[in-house]
Formats: sequence, C-alpha cells, structure tokens
Amino acid sequence: MSKRVSGSMLLVFGVVLGAIDAVIAFKPVENYWGQNCGSVLAPANAPSGNGNDLMDGAAFSSSCPASMEPFVFWSWALLIIAVTALVVGAALTASSSSQIKAGEGAADQASANGVGDQLQKLHSLRVSGVLTDEEFSAAKARLIRDGTAR
Repeated sequence: MSKRVSGSMLLVFGVVLGAIDAVIAFKPVENYWGQNCGSVLAPANAPSGNGNDLMDGAAFSSSCPASMEPFVFWSWALLIIAVTALVVGAALTASSSSQIKAGEGAADQASANGVGDQLQKLHSLRVSGVLTDEEFSAAKARLIRDGTAR
C-alpha cells in the first residue's frame, strides 16, 4: 500500500474518531440513581436542596464523578488517537506527494540523459564508420520515437 493511500486512510480514521469523541464528550451521563450528571464537556452542578432527599447534595456529587470517569477516559483517549492519526496521515500524504514529484523529475532527467548518451554513441559509431548515414538516421529516429536505438 502506498504512503499516499495509507495517509488518506489515517486522515479518514482521525476524522471518524474525532466525530465519535464528540458524541461521547457531549453525551449526557446519568449516575446510578438516574440523575443527570451532565456531559464530559459540560458537567452538571449538584442540585441545591434542603438536605432531606438522599439523592440530593452529597450523594449526587459523590456519584457523578464515578459515573463520568469512563466517559472522560475514553473521550481523552479517542481525542489523542484521532489527533495522532490526523498528524501522521497528513505527514504521510505530504511526503508521498513530494516523493512523487521528486521521482517524476528524476525519471525525466534519467530518460533525457539516457537518450542523450545513446545519441552520442550513435554519433561516434557513425563518425568511426561503423554505421552508415542511413543506419544512423534510422537508429536516431527509433531512439527519439521509442527511447531505444536497437
């Protein structure tokens, strides 16, 4: 698999994980008694009451952190993984793009050097008398057309 494809897949993976993290971070959490503790990003305050209700005050505030703990953990874990996937994916995609551009330039230069070298060899063969003018012209036309003098 190429770096460009791997980078693109990591970018998509990072975006999907970021979306899942947003759902987890904004999902309302209830404590064990069914009271709303808010969400990871917007926790609810403990209700103020007269202290007669067992689920009011201290019972509410002590149960909410325990109820929110797994959501906070997974929210941070997914956020870290998503950002890492986005950064690595962007780096792979960028490096593959620069390698493709560098590879195209090197291939063009090698191709041009190869044709030039072969033309010089053909010329020296013609000058030395190994090739006639007609053979030289045919080989040169074939070299320019196909990239090979044979």
